[in-house]
Order: sequence, then structure tokens, then C-alpha cells
Amino acid sequence: MEYILRRLAMVPFLLIGITIITYVMISLAPGDPVTALINPEELNVRSAEELDAIREELGLNDPIPVRYVLWLKEAVQGNLGYSYQSDRPVLDTILDRLPETIFLSGSSMVVAMLVGGTLGIISARKQYSVLDYVFSITAFFGLSVPNFFFAMIGIFVFAVKLEWFPVFGMYTPGEPTGLTLDMLHHAVLPVTALAVPQIAEYMRYSRAATLDAINAEHVTTARAKGLADRAVFRRHVFRNSLIPMVTIVGLSLPGVIGGSFIIETIFSWPGIGLLGYTAVLQRDYPLQIGIALMAAAAVLLANLATDITYALVDPRIRYE
Repeated sequence: MEYILRRLAMVPFLLIGITIITYVMISLAPGDPVTALINPEELNVRSAEELDAIREELGLNDPIPVRYVLWLKEAVQGNLGYSYQSDRPVLDTILDRLPETIFLSGSSMVVAMLVGGTLGIISARKQYSVLDYVFSITAFFGLSVPNFFFAMIGIFVFAVKLEWFPVFGMYTPGEPTGLTLDMLHHAVLPVTALAVPQIAEYMRYSRAATLDAINAEHVTTARAKGLADRAVFRRHVFRNSLIPMVTIVGLSLPGVIGGSFIIETIFSWPGIGLLGYTAVLQRDYPLQIGIALMAAAAVLLANLATDITYALVDPRIRYE
């Protein structure tokens, strides 16, 4: 319990450090939010004084430390500012898109754990067989190729050539929204593209963990006592092989969040990833820092949950 409280106490300081770095990087990035707000046809007729007045109104003329402190004072009260483009509260804008990203990322992680974990266990139980070599080569290929490559292949083969799945969006225009068959149909390609590298990662860790458990001394002892192979695997191997899997679930979350930015943009999936990409193009500073803060909080909480779950899965582990 003391360990959990110490970890929770560190979260605010880590978040502040992340927001400082992110705020400075965003503020120093090339581009001008004011010019992104104005119609390009009107930009040439606006005087420098008018543009400077808009910057003053948005607070962009203040030094970066001053702007950050003002933003932080509001952020601790739950106010992340207003989007430059939509003039809506940043928090409301993010929360509107959050369910779509949770569905996409969560679905890909569940698919990756089930498929990758299962294939890793099969590969370990068939060690040095042809099937083991095929799975291992496939896993290395999946880890070496970025998810946007699988997205492009999926679009070309299954959407353009075979016409099995739609390419863009979350729903067919005119169809009901919500968790419908139409939504699941649209989700197949983006979920698969996001899950493939994770499947390869889970497969490798699952195989290694299962092999370690199979070769453990207590497993050899259980077999020597005449316990059936299936019972040995169920009681002694399977649970121990879960321990590294629990760790990798938490550690893979940053990659899933980063990958969702790319996949959502490619498939026009209306989640936080596409929202963040649009915010970068539009130089929407409040929206960018708000999304970065939410992503950082999600990663920190996921790592904390991983540590707690790790101890629950393996009672031998005790944090001091």
C-alpha cells in the first residue's frame, strides 16, 4: 500500500514535467496560430497591426513561461482552455472524441493479447518445429514493419481490390450510429492495422515466458510426480507465463496511443488521434497541449495499474 501511495504522489510532478516540455516544444514549433485562423484570401489584406492585436488577444505575445503558468493555474481547476479553431472548451472537445479512440485502441489490444498470446504459447509448446519457426519469422516481420504499412496494404487489398471493407470514416452516411454492425464493419481494417505489430510483440513475450515456465524446476518436479501434461500446463505453466504479459500490456500503451494518431488519420477515424493531427496542422496550441496532457495521464495511470496487477498475478512479488 505504501508503494502505491508513493507512486500516486509522483504522478502530479511527472505530469507537470511532461506538460512543461510539451508546452515549450509546441510554442517553439514553426508556424503561427493567427495565420492559421484567418482565411488565406483575407491574410494579404490584414495589416501587421491587426495580426498583432489578435496575438495580443490570444495571449501569444506573452513570454512562454508566463503563458505556461497562466495555463497551469487554469488546468489544475479543470479548465484546459478553448480551441482556437472551434472556440469550444478543450476538455469537452477531447471527451467528445475519447470513446472512439478507446474503442479502437482497446479493441486492438484485446485482439493482440488473444491472438499473440495464443500463438506464443503454441509456438513454445512446439519449440523448434516448423510451426515455431514460421511463427517466429512472422513475429519478427510484424515488429520490423510500421503499422501504417499494414494499413496501406489492407486498404489496397481488402478495400480497393476485394471491396470487402470501407476505407474511411466510422459509419456509412445515413446509417444509424452507435455500436452497430456498420461500425464494426468500418473498424475491421483500422483495428487490424493497429493490432498487427502488437500481436508480434505479445507473441514473442508469450513464447519466451512460456518456455521459461516449462523449464522451471517446479514444473519438472510436477511431471516427475506423474501429473498429466495438461494439468501441469494449466496449474504451473500458464499462470507464470502471464506475468511478463501483464508488464508488456502497460508498456505497450504509449505505442498504441502513438499508433492511433497515424491509423486514425489514415482511416479518418474520428478519435483523439485525428483530432490531434488536425490540431497540429491548425496550430491549435490549447488543443495540442490538452491532448498531450490526457495521453500522458493515461500512460502514467496504465503503468501504475501494471505494477499493481503484476503483484496480484505473482504473489511472490512484494514492493518495498
